[in-house]
Parts: sequence; structure tokens; C-alpha cells
Amino acid sequence: MQEPDGGRREDRVKAWGWWNAYGYGTHYSLVQYLGMGQAIAPAQALPGDFVNISWKSGLGHSVVFLGYSRDEVGALRVSFFSRQASTNWLTIPYRPVPSRTSCLCALTHPERIWDFSLDSRVDTGVAGDLLPE
Repeated sequence: MQEPDGGRREDRVKAWGWWNAYGYGTHYSLVQYLGMGQAIAPAQALPGDFVNISWKSGLGHSVVFLGYSRDEVGALRVSFFSRQASTNWLTIPYRPVPSRTSCLCALTHPERIWDFSLDSRVDTGVAGDLLPE
């Protein structure tokens, strides 16, 4: 996201800044800042829900959840839509689950896009969930 002057939108500033923030940005923006969604348990996730994945490496990523599956040895895989420079901007539809925790959110009140406050407070102390095994 860029500002009109070409500068980069800073993390923790307005909706995109909260979405892109370190931690569970989807929750910060969609649930808390905009009030347009709700946190959901991993077992309740449906295709199209949003998930922040906190990798064991300490990094994280915001993706669109597509579903769960098992590989040939029975390990859980998460299917998601994602684009990033490391994949030359191509989508990665299937990934193994080398994550520590996740935070899933569903868009439940899109009509609130017209009602949120720019002064909404955000609590970054959100705890993630372990993905099912």
C-alpha cells in the first residue's frame, strides 16, 4: 500500500497498516480496527477465511484459507492462496504446516466498512491457535 506521495504505508496505521503489522494483522485489522469480522477456531475455518500463520522461523504471513488435506504420510497440509516475491508473485496453493500458531478470521460484517472509526483501538496481545494435527 502506498501513500499518495509514493511513500509506503507504515505498519499499525489505518486498516492496511494493521493488516500488514507483525503478529496477527488480520485480527488487528478485520476484527478489531474495522469491526468487520470475528476470530474463529481452526476447526471452523471455511474456504475464503483469512489466516495469519506464525512460522516456526519466527516470521509470519497473511493468506486466504482454502482448506486442509493430508499428504501421503498423513501429515496435515494447509491449502491457501498467497502471493509474495519469493515465489515470483505466483500463488502457492498447498503448503505443509511448519507453523507455530495461527489466527483465523472470518469476514462476517462487510457492511461495517462504512461505520468504523479511524480512532479504533487495537490490542496486539492476541493469542494464536495451534492448527489441528
